[in-house]
Amino acid sequence: MDLKKKVLLNSSQLFGGQFLHSIISYAIVLMIGRTFGTEGLGQYSFIIAFTAFVAYIADFGIEYYLLREIAKDNQNYDLISKSFGIKVFLGILCWFLIVFLTIFINKDPLVKLAIIIYGLASICSSIGLLFKSIIHANMVSKYESISILTERILTLIVGGVLLYFTKNLFLFMVVLTLDIFILNILRYNYASKYAKIRLKFNLKDGINILKKSYFFWFIYVFSFIYYNTDILMLGIMQSDSSVGIYRGGYFFIQAAMIIPVVVISTVMPSISILHTENRELLKTLFKKAFIFLSFLGISLNLVLFIGSQSFIGLFFGNEFVESILVLQIMSFSIISIFLNSLYGSLLNATGNEKKYAKVLGFSAILNVCLNFLLIPSMSYAGVAVSTLISNWVVTVILMFSCGRVINLKRL
Repeated sequence: MDLKKKVLLNSSQLFGGQFLHSIISYAIVLMIGRTFGTEGLGQYSFIIAFTAFVAYIADFGIEYYLLREIAKDNQNYDLISKSFGIKVFLGILCWFLIVFLTIFINKDPLVKLAIIIYGLASICSSIGLLFKSIIHANMVSKYESISILTERILTLIVGGVLLYFTKNLFLFMVVLTLDIFILNILRYNYASKYAKIRLKFNLKDGINILKKSYFFWFIYVFSFIYYNTDILMLGIMQSDSSVGIYRGGYFFIQAAMIIPVVVISTVMPSISILHTENRELLKTLFKKAFIFLSFLGISLNLVLFIGSQSFIGLFFGNEFVESILVLQIMSFSIISIFLNSLYGSLLNATGNEKKYAKVLGFSAILNVCLNFLLIPSMSYAGVAVSTLISNWVVTVILMFSCGRVINLKRL
């Protein structure tokens, strides 16, 4: 198989797996919301967001750095082993950090215990990203798709049965933790087909790797803060029920994000090629993608705003009636989210990832500041307003940045 066909097949398998993964994930959120109401969904969302935030430290950008280096030389087993060693070391430290921070969180004792247990899963996933990088670098994404879908299907079926008979969120988090361990065992098994994976730890070697990977970590962390700080801060400053109400409205915004993923995955390779070969054709392609995403964004904005009451009632039930306001506010973010995906992809594909990282950094700080100001007085509605403002500020900044990159007068 030639390279072009291999890349196309690899991309299709990866996208298909991610798409199905997202659909099942949304089904799991609905299942939890329907079973436990706003408080239970809030607890679940906070556990996931809190552990993931701390676990991100354990990656330190190594995943992206390793992916780039293995793509150049997939026989660099020494780098793989050293990266494995430093990731395990950072993972252990981060789990103890999760345990330490959990002591000071004002949550129910059982929720705290769930955070500590699920923290192991988050750390395991962070380490498993190394195996994921090996899989992607060797362009065999079908194995990653098999791994993530196995985990999601197990969680949906086993977790669903457990919830039906016990209605116990803690037990569900235990099942989820075990399923994530299975996910990363599968990743390790598949990655071992293409690389000799040994655990080699030397602090000096680890620091040298971190020096080369830290910039990727900044992009990683800024992105996480930008998209997840709302739930984290709301969960710390307000009740679990407030988090659940916000999550119920935000659910539909997350579901809509599948659309730009499809569009961007289609145009991204062409953007990279045309940037160096044909700027005029790049402008044409970009404008068409811009118009298409804008049209879909405006359409979805209207549909979700007008039908907010029906959507919330149909999917989550009457207990989530307060989520209607969240959905109405955040529906006006959809256009900006769609366009930001396009702008960010253009900057990354044309070698302007540093510009994109700076914008993400600014947006993360802005979002945190707005949440601090608005959450005390407006609770979940304040988070929705904060996200709306942050998204549109980022859109304006990225619009001018992309305009300079490809000399577009209007974006």
